[in-house]
Amino acid sequence: MPMNQVRDVFVARIRQLMALYEGSKSIRHAATVGAMREDYLRRFLCEMLPPRFHPVTGFVCDAHGDITPQIDLVFIDRSELPTVSLVSETVIVPYEIVLLLGEVKSTITTTTLDQIAGQRNAIASMRSRFLSGSFGPVQPQSRTRPQTIGTFVLAFHSDVGEEKLRDWIQNEMGEPAGICVLNVNDAVVSLFRPVIDQREAPIVTLRSSHLGDYDPLLAFVGTIYRWLYLLALANSTMSDQERVRYM
Repeated sequence: MPMNQVRDVFVARIRQLMALYEGSKSIRHAATVGAMREDYLRRFLCEMLPPRFHPVTGFVCDAHGDITPQIDLVFIDRSELPTVSLVSETVIVPYEIVLLLGEVKSTITTTTLDQIAGQRNAIASMRSRFLSGSFGPVQPQSRTRPQTIGTFVLAFHSDVGEEKLRDWIQNEMGEPAGICVLNVNDAVVSLFRPVIDQREAPIVTLRSSHLGDYDPLLAFVGTIYRWLYLLALANSTMSDQERVRYM
């Protein structure tokens, strides 16, 4: 089989991630271990995904005063509107530039799912100022598409069974949506809805065939990569007519 140098680089970074995970086992303080592992996952994603969509941590708000709970990773289109810095890398993000919400967890629990459902409910109530008529009536040439915001979770373990995770993706999360569990002692499992415009599209399930098989994780990261570019176009403030010409 011919060498794939790009894939080899990605796999090397995954192995570094797993080595950090193994090293964290020497720490006996559970809260510290969880924070370390979540930071490993966060940095891994930042290295693997396009710099244009570098994620921030913080809150999403709209021009009408609605605001979400704090979110681990908010992937944004920096070419649209600026963020508002609070402290360090924690920012307030305008609703109009949000593309994807991400959560990184040491272990997925039912509390994790409830937390993200709360974030999504807060997002669902928001309204775009570009569409609200705040600057006057919406013109025929303006954007009329609804905002599409995806959600994903990346974790080392899950206390929630695969069937429940599938049901949760199908029923609780917006689209696109996905969950990837590394399950270090078992197998990598990725569950995701790969499209951005079909709520009823089937959920793809990928499972590694042996220890060290990282294809499900690579596919998951690749899907996030694709989502970001498609969502940047779908949610752009360009008019529908401009978007058709661009595509």
